[in-house]
Amino acid sequence: MLSETAITPLISRRNQYLFIGGNGISIIGTALYTFAISLYVLNTTGSSQQFAITLALGVMPRVLLSPIAGVILDRTDKKRMAVIMDIVNIIWMAILLALPTLSITAIYAVTFGVNVTSVFYGMASEIMKPMIVMPEELIHLNGVAKVIDGLASVVAPLMGGVLILSMSIKTFILANAVSFGISAVCTAAMQLRREAEKTHEIQRFGTALKEGIAYLFADTNMRYMFLVFLNLNFYLGIAVEVPIPVILNQIFEVTPKAYGFVNSGFPIGLVIGALMLERFNPHMQIWCLLKRMNALMTLVIVCMALPLIGVFQIAVTPYYFTLMTALGFCISYVDITIMVYLQTEVPAAIRGRVLGIMMSFVKLILPIGLVLSGILTARMPVAYVVLMGAAVAFVTNVMIRNVKSS
Repeated sequence: MLSETAITPLISRRNQYLFIGGNGISIIGTALYTFAISLYVLNTTGSSQQFAITLALGVMPRVLLSPIAGVILDRTDKKRMAVIMDIVNIIWMAILLALPTLSITAIYAVTFGVNVTSVFYGMASEIMKPMIVMPEELIHLNGVAKVIDGLASVVAPLMGGVLILSMSIKTFILANAVSFGISAVCTAAMQLRREAEKTHEIQRFGTALKEGIAYLFADTNMRYMFLVFLNLNFYLGIAVEVPIPVILNQIFEVTPKAYGFVNSGFPIGLVIGALMLERFNPHMQIWCLLKRMNALMTLVIVCMALPLIGVFQIAVTPYYFTLMTALGFCISYVDITIMVYLQTEVPAAIRGRVLGIMMSFVKLILPIGLVLSGILTARMPVAYVVLMGAAVAFVTNVMIRNVKSS
């Protein structure tokens, strides 16, 4: 059996190094692989549709499998599951390396397989975090994880764009396999805190899932936390994901370089927010923080629409770069705060189910917001679409204005 123990400051620090090293290398390696394989499909087929399918294969498993992964992880050893998933991902990479030629069908199959295993690995990592470090260091660990995510989203296109000119696609695949191997070794070396023993009763899947849903909606704070997370992804889909490319490329007609610069503001904001959250006062009411960040995001989204309705003239690139950075900053605060709350407040025996249900709904609501935004943008001025998203954000503020930590 994989080792479990009481966490001391020394073990906590060692676990952090192992988690950050293994998880960081794996995330950056996977981001590079995803960028390279998507570009390979686009260059090979010349079809944007095939390119879109490759990207969609990364979303579907997260929507469909998150609740299933949550139920399974509540019944199994999280650390062992994370290690097994890394090994399975190495096998997926080995299959691609063994093929004499890379067919699009093989890429689709392996990409789907990798994303299936990544659902289980990602959720196991989130559930394990409270078992890795001392309670007072959990915010720091989540903050560093968010920094890694932000850096990966910036580094992957930059490094991938340079490296793909001098490296073969199979080199990227090999590098990703190595990153999974490092992640498996680091995870296996961690010592986890022993949490409260879970029941040995094996429930049916449906019963276990209903138990998670019941817990999610029975607790007032949990219910409103879910509402904030859901609405956040919905109004970002409506007001930002679709409108910003239209605003910059079609209305203001910025250069591709300027467009890339503006988009870099978001991951930069994520990193800044994650670093600053380490100064977060643990005695500060969590709802006070969430209300402030949601209010600030409402203001940021409104500011995105103001130049479009002639309120004032702007220098387009620095203005929207600043807004995207502010948005990333706020989302970093909200994401980390909610995740720490779930990791600490939800009982260990049901944490996987609750997290899986939340993530499934969140991953589902974003595409709904994107489709709705696309339909609206084609039928009305984009400024109105942005303001609709701001209205949803404002309604969220109103709904949670009286919520207090219990």
